[in-house]
Amino acid sequence: METIEQLKKRLFNVVGDLENGKDAAIAAAVPVDDPPPVSKDLGNDPFEQQFKRFGDNSLAKSFLTLAKAEKQFRHLGDDKVLENPRHYLRKKHGEDAPEALRGKYQVQDDEIEAIIGTLLLKGQGKEGVGLHDWMSNSPTGYGKTAMGLQKAAQDNLFGRNSEGVQKALDASSGSVLIRTDIEPVLYEVFLRRFPAAEVIRRIPANGIVHTYNRRTATGAAVTISDLGDMSGSVVNSTLGQSQNSHIATIISPRAIGLKLQYAVQQSGMNFGIEGNSNLELVAAMYAIANKLQTLVLQGNSSTGSKTLDDEDGLTDANGFDGLRTLLKGGSTSINKATSDAFVDTINKAVGQIMNAGGDVNNLLVFMSIAVRFALNLELQQFMRVTNKTPSGGFDTGLSANGIVTLGEWLTKIMNIPSASQSVGMGYYTYSSVVTEDIDVIDPMTLALAYLGSPTPVVLELPIGFNHQLSNVYYPFLMNGLVFYTPEFGRKVRVPQQSL
Repeated sequence: METIEQLKKRLFNVVGDLENGKDAAIAAAVPVDDPPPVSKDLGNDPFEQQFKRFGDNSLAKSFLTLAKAEKQFRHLGDDKVLENPRHYLRKKHGEDAPEALRGKYQVQDDEIEAIIGTLLLKGQGKEGVGLHDWMSNSPTGYGKTAMGLQKAAQDNLFGRNSEGVQKALDASSGSVLIRTDIEPVLYEVFLRRFPAAEVIRRIPANGIVHTYNRRTATGAAVTISDLGDMSGSVVNSTLGQSQNSHIATIISPRAIGLKLQYAVQQSGMNFGIEGNSNLELVAAMYAIANKLQTLVLQGNSSTGSKTLDDEDGLTDANGFDGLRTLLKGGSTSINKATSDAFVDTINKAVGQIMNAGGDVNNLLVFMSIAVRFALNLELQQFMRVTNKTPSGGFDTGLSANGIVTLGEWLTKIMNIPSASQSVGMGYYTYSSVVTEDIDVIDPMTLALAYLGSPTPVVLELPIGFNHQLSNVYYPFLMNGLVFYTPEFGRKVRVPQQSL
């Protein structure tokens, strides 16, 4: 097997032969296999102007790439879509839609899967950023140089020597890419499982363990006399002891065999195997979103030897501390008695956050599906229909639009699916009672510290790297939870609810 240096030398010789051949061809007036000139007439490419207008938006750029390449995606090149592509993906069917579609996304998961799969097909080996170049964020460098040479070889710009250049590049560069072209679409899939992630700000982590200070008091204002000065009146915020949040690396590797790809291609089937591959990437986004959400709600990396039955949560040294343990103190937690109403207990939490100085206009309220069901049953006791039933009936899911709390503001409630005790909100034993949490949070006091990228990233590895004939994708996310002011959040302990 050739070494890297031998491969580089071979590449140098191939390029040298190319240059010598080109010089000889020019001298002999023999035409060389150069690419045909590209027309600058914008009329030949109706998408050129749109790329100029919307190309700075990564999601719009991906849509334009699809619209230009595939007739089935031409609608993605519409200006109304490109002006706000995220709104296009997030828009839901309204009340005028058939009952089976109401409240569901207009662009369904299978359509997003087709979008991702086609991007993989069109961009494989050509789109993306080299790993080292992505890490250094340099406009030039090893990754982009290798990628540029590889694209030139694939486009046959080296004439009869293109195949040799391609083989050298494949062996020396490894073709490891960060798939930047599909990231924006995958992030939208991620948000469908963890929508709160978008309203929690992202900050760069300052190490594999992010260190930050909590603010325990904002400092008081004072009055001074008309002839006095301000000496002795300077009051700063009070900062607590430095806190740490471990940066968790969340991955969900996916692979698809080359044999299956060939079988589909040669069988004459009218779909590409990238469809199955993108299905796996969509599933990976769901898995990463669920894991991150679970860590945010019940993660525990700092307290050892704990189980799922403990309030701290199951010990995971590779995770980070979540809201369950961060808010378990007496000043930031409330116990709901069996006789207490859910609405009253949530209002109590909101009132305490208001007294502490938190912003209650954009609160997040996390609760399990079972607690949400119990809350709806409670709200139905206050519902009254006068005169006659409204046309089309009325919504018995009364918390669907949120609830108006003491803050006199509509507060949205976020459902947290919990397939098991280790997923979502979970549950634990507290004072001999099986308990679960309702979290009432001012999101402005939270942050997700990240390494690498604030959103999930997909690393594409070349076929054969693991001695297997398969395309391997490594979706990953590196995050830790930062809670600057726990006084602006409350944990409400409620008896476990069931469906």
